[in-house]
Parts: sequence; C-alpha cells; structure tokens
Amino acid sequence: MGKKKPRATQASGGTAGAPEAITWSPGEASNLRRLFDRIPIGVYVSTPSGRLLDANAALAGLLGFESLDSLLSVGSVDGLYEDPADRARWQALVATGDAVRGFEFRLKKRDGEIVWARDTSRAVRDAQGRISWYEGVIEDITDRRRAEESSRIANERLTALVEELEGRTVEMESLSEMVDLLQSCQSGEEAFAVLAERMPRLFRRRAGVVSLLNPSKKLLEAVAVWGEHGGDDRIFAPEDCWALRRGRTHSVSEEQGGALCRHVDPQSARRYVCVPMMAQGEALGVLTLHSPPRSVAERAGGTDQAAEHNLAASVAEQIALSLANLKLRESLRHQSIRDPLTGLYNRRYMEESLDRELHRADRRHAQVGIIMLDLDHFKQFNDTFGHLAGDALLRALGDLLGTRFRREDIVCRYGGEEFAVILPEASLEATTERAEEMRMAAKGLNVPYRGQSLGGISISLGVAAFPDHGSTAETLLRAADSALYRAKSQGRDRVVAATA
Repeated sequence: MGKKKPRATQASGGTAGAPEAITWSPGEASNLRRLFDRIPIGVYVSTPSGRLLDANAALAGLLGFESLDSLLSVGSVDGLYEDPADRARWQALVATGDAVRGFEFRLKKRDGEIVWARDTSRAVRDAQGRISWYEGVIEDITDRRRAEESSRIANERLTALVEELEGRTVEMESLSEMVDLLQSCQSGEEAFAVLAERMPRLFRRRAGVVSLLNPSKKLLEAVAVWGEHGGDDRIFAPEDCWALRRGRTHSVSEEQGGALCRHVDPQSARRYVCVPMMAQGEALGVLTLHSPPRSVAERAGGTDQAAEHNLAASVAEQIALSLANLKLRESLRHQSIRDPLTGLYNRRYMEESLDRELHRADRRHAQVGIIMLDLDHFKQFNDTFGHLAGDALLRALGDLLGTRFRREDIVCRYGGEEFAVILPEASLEATTERAEEMRMAAKGLNVPYRGQSLGGISISLGVAAFPDHGSTAETLLRAADSALYRAKSQGRDRVVAATA
C-alpha cells in the first residue's frame, strides 16, 4: 500500500488554495514526527501568508525557542527575518521558480541574537496552480559566514599591506632616484629644480614647501613649492617655525590640534607637519607638508600618519645631506678655481677657460680679446703702507674689475699684482676700448685703510686678440704680456696693444 498524501483542509475566509492545517493518519503522523525530531537541521512547513504550520525541534532550537509549541505559536515568520527585504526576495524567488536552493540570509533569534541561515525550500501548488504551502530546510551557517568574513577581512588587510609595501617600495625608489639626481647637481639652482620636479611624485596627495636658510641664516626662503596649501609664507624667520625652534618634527592635526607655526597659513593649517632639515648638527631648512582634511583623505584611500611622518623625516634627512654635500663641493670647487684674496678666478681657471673660448671662437669664426694689467709701483706701495694695505688694495681692484666687465667675461688674478681678463667675441678695438675704460676707473679708486684713503693708483694694460696675435692660449698670453711690458717701459699708466 502506498503512502497516503496529507489532506489539506481550508477554513472559511482563508486564502484560496492555502491550507490552515494538514492532517495525517495516526501512524503517518507518528512516523513523520519521529523523523522530524531526528533531523539535525531545521525543517518547516508554512503557509503563503507566513504562518508556520509545522516545524521540528532543530528549528526551534536554532531560533532560540524553548519548545516547538512556542515556535509554532508565532503568528508569522516575518518577524524572524533580520532584514524584511530578505523575506520579500525569498518569496519572489519561490514564486517564479517554485524552488529556492541555498538562499542565505540573517535570522533574528528570540533573544535578539542574529544568526546566518541557509534556506532550501520549494512551493507546493494545488491543481489550479496556486501555492498551497511552502516546505523547506534551514541550516545554521553562522560559523561558516564568520569564517568567511574573517577570511575576507584578513585578505583585505593582506591586500592593503601588500599595496602599502608596494607604495613604500615606489616611494623609496623615487627617493633614491631623487637623491641620485641631487648628488649629481653642480649648483643650488639645479638642485632646487630637481626638488620642484620630484617632490610632487613622492607626496602625491600632499602639498608642500622646501625652505632653506639664506647665507645670512636670518631668513628661510622657499626653493620648491607644490600642491595647493593656501598662503604659506615664502620667506620667514627661523623662530616662526616650531620645528626649527625645537630641533625636531612638529605636527598639527584636526584630532590632536597643536601650536601653529607662524609661517603656515592658519586657514589651511588643519593638518600639517614640519620636519627640520639637519646635516652635521646644523639646520639647513625645513620641509613642510600639508595633508588634506580627514574626510578627503579617507575618500582618497586614507593615510597612515606614522608612515607619512617617517617618509617626511627620511626625505628631509636625504635632502639635507645632499644639499650639505653640494655646498661642500661648491666650496671646494670655489677654492680650486678662485683666488682667496680677491675672489676672482685664479690662473689655473683662466688658462682652462682661455683654451675653451679659443676652441669655441675657432668653430664660430669669432674673435676673443685678452687684457693683461698690472698695478704700477706696487712694490713701493707695499714698502710704504705695508703688506696688509697692499692686500686691501688688491681686493679693492678685484672688486672694481668684477663690476666693470660683462657677465660672460672672465676676470682672473694672474699672480701677484697682475690680472687678466678674457673677453669672448670681442675684437682688438673693443678690447682696447674696454682696457682704456678700466685704466680711467682705476685712477679714481680710493681704498679706506686704518682711517686713511689709499688712492692715487694707476695701472698699465696690454691687450691682444685672437686670431690677430696668435691661435693658442700660450701665444696670446705672451702677446698680451709683451704689450703690458711695453706699456710699463713707456712710462706706465697706459694701454698698449700687441703688434701683429
């Protein structure tokens, strides 16, 4: 004998096709109940309106009810859904496909605890195709979902960590490349250009300023500026910056506040950090970085303040060391090519420059003028006033020479009281004219020394030109020096041009 099917009876006023009760034969009911109770996952039967018709003890336990009767007394299953939208989505799925497999949602237990559940169910229809009831099973998948969530969080953290490490690698590579460029710079102007081009790459989401102390060490001047950070002062005193006052990093944030530096615009000073640039115990300047407001930073992916400060400190340190090395190289180069007494170029630099200018003039079919000049009666001057007065006179003449010639002209101290001037692209006539102007200017030179004026000097000058008087530096210098010797022998205080 086949199994009897449940007989559905409908009470008056109910929904058509939806049973209010299911009746079984006594034997069938007993067997089914034992089966229900032994199933370790929740089993249920409910009406289309959401009322539970039957369930098992596992479902009651899953939902936190003391007994099956207390669960069945619930008027509707709608209240068991943590999100009502889940119930509507479930009904839509059943209505369209008659069966739902693996529908995951959040259930609200009787004590308010939220658990994750997995519903596998189907709709049972009558002869007219109307849904009579729903039947299905529910599993508690809270542990699995928590494990998945933990795994997701761990993966996100790992991904963030990898991205952070990759970002740090890019930053370090960019910093290394910038330092390499700075170490290759031959002047401060080149270094400042490198900073202006490279710093925005290191601090992509931050505006900033690199400010350096001027030679007097009384003011700081901005040498590299990037991003938008309001009206920060481009020139300010060292005492206007807390980082320079304290000799360590000074930061201000929206959360923790902080004393504002006077060189920072108060309207845009919500989040910034100043890092002193120190080298060999000496302050060279300060690096100021402005971060966007917290909400903007979060939308851009957030920033790690500690990492940001560490990067700023590393960058400031590397910039300071690079600029200190550049300053030292410039000082050594200055000493190697400059005369220590007058500050003019020395003989070595003059000879190298003359060779270079002659090669350049030969390619361009241009001319080069050269002046050799000598102070008249300088030995007598030293004997009368002393060597310190003679040094003062040489310095004053060097200053005068530095102001009487063009920027491209090369003015040198050739040795003792003798000087040389190289005039690129100058003819013999132009060179002679410039020499005569210099002779007249020297006659009006007055040098204050120990309360008296050391004036009344004169100079003798010899001029020569390329290619009129030679094609090499040696021949040109010999021609100009020979002309200078003739100027002295003819009575001094005059200009004599070399003979062809």
